[in-house]
Amino acid sequence: MIGSDAMAPLKHEYFLIATQYYMAGRFSVFAGLIPVCGNQFHHAIEMYLKGYLCTSLSTDQLRALSHKLDQVWEEFKKQISDPSLAIFDQTIATLDRFEKIRYPEEIVAKGMQSQIGFERPPSSASRTSPPEPSFDIYMNEIDSLVEVIFQISNLNPLSFVKMRSRKEVAYLKESNKTTIWS
Repeated sequence: MIGSDAMAPLKHEYFLIATQYYMAGRFSVFAGLIPVCGNQFHHAIEMYLKGYLCTSLSTDQLRALSHKLDQVWEEFKKQISDPSLAIFDQTIATLDRFEKIRYPEEIVAKGMQSQIGFERPPSSASRTSPPEPSFDIYMNEIDSLVEVIFQISNLNPLSFVKMRSRKEVAYLKESNKTTIWS
Protein backbone atom coordinates (compact mmCIF):
# COMPACT_ATOMS: atom_id res chain seq x y z
CA MET A 1 0.00 0.00 0.00
CA ILE A 2 1.27 3.44 -0.90
CA GLY A 3 1.59 5.92 1.96
CA SER A 4 -1.28 8.39 1.69
CA ASP A 5 0.85 11.27 3.03
CA ALA A 6 3.35 10.75 0.25
CA MET A 7 0.54 10.65 -2.31
CA ALA A 8 -1.28 13.77 -1.05
CA PRO A 9 0.15 16.03 -3.80
CA LEU A 10 -0.92 13.55 -6.50
CA LYS A 11 -4.39 13.19 -4.98
CA HIS A 12 -4.71 16.99 -4.86
CA GLU A 13 -3.68 17.28 -8.52
CA TYR A 14 -6.19 14.63 -9.59
CA PHE A 15 -8.97 16.49 -7.77
CA LEU A 16 -7.85 19.84 -9.18
CA ILE A 17 -7.98 18.55 -12.76
CA ALA A 18 -11.23 16.68 -12.06
CA THR A 19 -12.82 19.89 -10.82
CA GLN A 20 -11.80 21.66 -14.02
CA TYR A 21 -13.41 18.89 -16.10
CA TYR A 22 -16.50 19.10 -13.89
CA MET A 23 -16.72 22.88 -14.34
CA ALA A 24 -16.31 22.43 -18.10
CA GLY A 25 -19.01 19.76 -18.11
CA ARG A 26 -21.50 21.95 -16.26
CA PHE A 27 -20.72 24.90 -18.55
CA SER A 28 -21.16 22.60 -21.56
CA VAL A 29 -24.64 21.61 -20.39
CA PHE A 30 -25.71 25.24 -20.07
CA ALA A 31 -24.17 25.98 -23.46
CA GLY A 32 -25.91 22.97 -25.06
CA LEU A 33 -22.65 21.33 -26.07
CA ILE A 34 -23.70 17.75 -26.68
CA PRO A 35 -21.96 15.24 -26.53
CA VAL A 36 -19.02 17.23 -25.17
CA CYS A 37 -20.72 17.70 -21.79
CA GLY A 38 -20.91 13.93 -21.30
CA ASN A 39 -17.25 13.47 -22.19
CA GLN A 40 -16.27 16.21 -19.74
CA PHE A 41 -18.31 14.63 -16.95
CA HIS A 42 -16.88 11.19 -17.76
CA HIS A 43 -13.35 12.57 -17.39
CA ALA A 44 -14.27 14.50 -14.25
CA ILE A 45 -15.66 11.47 -12.43
CA GLU A 46 -12.79 9.27 -13.66
CA MET A 47 -10.26 11.76 -12.29
CA TYR A 48 -12.07 12.19 -8.95
CA LEU A 49 -12.21 8.42 -8.46
CA LYS A 50 -8.59 7.91 -9.50
CA GLY A 51 -7.65 10.79 -7.20
CA TYR A 52 -9.07 8.82 -4.32
CA LEU A 53 -7.55 5.55 -5.53
CA CYS A 54 -4.04 6.95 -6.12
CA THR A 55 -3.29 6.64 -2.40
CA SER A 56 -3.75 2.86 -2.50
CA LEU A 57 -3.00 1.84 -6.10
CA SER A 58 0.21 2.22 -8.05
CA THR A 59 0.40 4.35 -11.17
CA ASP A 60 0.51 1.15 -13.23
CA GLN A 61 -2.64 -0.14 -11.52
CA LEU A 62 -4.44 3.16 -12.19
CA ARG A 63 -3.37 3.08 -15.84
CA ALA A 64 -4.60 -0.51 -16.15
CA LEU A 65 -8.08 0.74 -15.27
CA SER A 66 -7.79 2.88 -18.40
CA HIS A 67 -10.83 5.07 -19.15
CA LYS A 68 -13.26 2.30 -18.19
CA LEU A 69 -15.35 4.25 -15.73
CA ASP A 70 -17.31 1.19 -14.67
CA GLN A 71 -14.08 -0.58 -13.63
CA VAL A 72 -12.74 2.48 -11.81
CA TRP A 73 -16.09 2.77 -10.01
CA GLU A 74 -16.04 -0.90 -8.99
CA GLU A 75 -12.53 -0.51 -7.54
CA PHE A 76 -13.62 2.61 -5.66
CA LYS A 77 -16.70 0.85 -4.24
CA LYS A 78 -14.57 -2.16 -3.28
CA GLN A 79 -12.20 0.04 -1.30
CA ILE A 80 -14.96 2.07 0.35
CA SER A 81 -17.10 -0.99 1.10
CA ASP A 82 -20.31 0.99 1.44
CA PRO A 83 -23.36 -0.64 -0.19
CA SER A 84 -25.19 2.71 -0.32
CA LEU A 85 -22.89 3.77 -3.19
CA ALA A 86 -24.89 1.47 -5.46
CA ILE A 87 -27.39 4.32 -5.92
CA PHE A 88 -24.83 5.82 -8.33
CA ASP A 89 -24.35 2.67 -10.43
CA GLN A 90 -26.81 3.88 -13.10
CA THR A 91 -25.14 7.31 -13.19
CA ILE A 92 -21.75 5.68 -13.74
CA ALA A 93 -23.15 3.38 -16.44
CA THR A 94 -24.73 6.36 -18.19
CA LEU A 95 -21.49 8.36 -18.11
CA ASP A 96 -19.37 5.39 -19.12
CA ARG A 97 -21.23 5.17 -22.42
CA PHE A 98 -19.85 8.59 -23.43
CA GLU A 99 -16.38 7.07 -23.86
CA LYS A 100 -17.79 5.29 -26.94
CA ILE A 101 -18.49 8.63 -28.62
CA ARG A 102 -15.33 10.41 -27.61
CA TYR A 103 -14.55 10.29 -31.33
CA PRO A 104 -17.30 10.83 -33.94
CA GLU A 105 -17.05 7.51 -35.83
CA GLU A 106 -19.65 5.82 -33.59
CA ILE A 107 -22.06 8.74 -33.95
CA VAL A 108 -21.71 8.78 -37.75
CA ALA A 109 -22.11 4.99 -37.99
CA LYS A 110 -25.04 4.52 -35.60
CA GLY A 111 -26.50 7.96 -34.93
CA MET A 112 -27.20 9.39 -31.52
CA GLN A 113 -30.06 10.57 -29.37
CA SER A 114 -29.48 12.55 -26.22
CA GLN A 115 -31.46 13.86 -23.31
CA ILE A 116 -29.87 16.45 -21.07
CA GLY A 117 -31.58 17.61 -17.91
CA PHE A 118 -31.35 18.04 -14.19
CA GLU A 119 -33.54 15.12 -13.10
CA ARG A 120 -33.81 11.65 -14.59
CA PRO A 121 -37.43 11.19 -15.67
CA PRO A 122 -39.39 8.48 -13.86
CA SER A 123 -39.12 5.09 -15.59
CA SER A 124 -42.72 5.28 -16.77
CA ALA A 125 -42.06 8.70 -18.32
CA SER A 126 -38.90 7.71 -20.17
CA ARG A 127 -39.03 7.75 -23.93
CA THR A 128 -39.37 4.66 -26.05
CA SER A 129 -36.18 3.01 -27.24
CA PRO A 130 -34.97 4.91 -30.29
CA PRO A 131 -33.19 3.12 -33.12
CA GLU A 132 -30.12 5.23 -32.37
CA PRO A 133 -28.04 4.80 -29.20
CA SER A 134 -29.08 7.19 -26.44
CA PHE A 135 -26.61 9.23 -24.40
CA ASP A 136 -28.18 11.07 -21.49
CA ILE A 137 -26.97 13.45 -18.79
CA TYR A 138 -28.77 14.18 -15.52
CA MET A 139 -26.87 16.87 -13.68
CA ASN A 140 -28.40 16.39 -10.21
CA GLU A 141 -27.09 12.82 -10.19
CA ILE A 142 -23.62 13.92 -11.20
CA ASP A 143 -23.63 16.77 -8.67
CA SER A 144 -24.64 14.37 -5.89
CA LEU A 145 -21.94 11.90 -6.93
CA VAL A 146 -19.28 14.61 -6.85
CA GLU A 147 -20.47 15.66 -3.39
CA VAL A 148 -20.19 12.09 -2.09
CA ILE A 149 -16.71 11.61 -3.58
CA PHE A 150 -15.50 14.78 -1.86
CA GLN A 151 -17.03 13.65 1.45
CA ILE A 152 -15.44 10.20 1.25
CA SER A 153 -12.10 11.74 0.26
CA ASN A 154 -12.13 14.16 3.21
CA LEU A 155 -11.30 17.07 0.92
CA ASN A 156 -12.72 20.58 0.95
CA PRO A 157 -14.21 21.29 -2.50
CA LEU A 158 -13.73 25.03 -2.08
CA SER A 159 -9.96 24.61 -1.91
CA PHE A 160 -10.07 23.51 -5.56
CA VAL A 161 -11.80 26.65 -6.81
CA LYS A 162 -10.17 29.36 -4.70
CA MET A 163 -8.19 30.65 -7.69
CA ARG A 164 -11.18 30.61 -10.05
CA SER A 165 -13.21 33.68 -10.93
CA ARG A 166 -16.73 34.25 -9.57
CA LYS A 167 -18.09 33.69 -13.06
CA GLU A 168 -16.37 30.31 -13.33
CA VAL A 169 -17.58 29.20 -9.90
CA ALA A 170 -21.09 30.37 -10.81
CA TYR A 171 -21.37 27.40 -13.19
CA LEU A 172 -20.70 25.07 -10.26
CA LYS A 173 -23.48 26.66 -8.23
CA GLU A 174 -26.14 27.26 -10.88
CA SER A 175 -29.03 24.81 -10.48
CA ASN A 176 -26.86 22.65 -8.20
CA LYS A 177 -28.84 21.17 -5.31
CA THR A 178 -25.68 20.35 -3.39
CA THR A 179 -24.11 23.05 -1.23
CA ILE A 180 -20.47 22.00 -1.55
CA TRP A 181 -19.53 25.03 -3.65
CA SER A 182 -21.02 27.62 -1.29
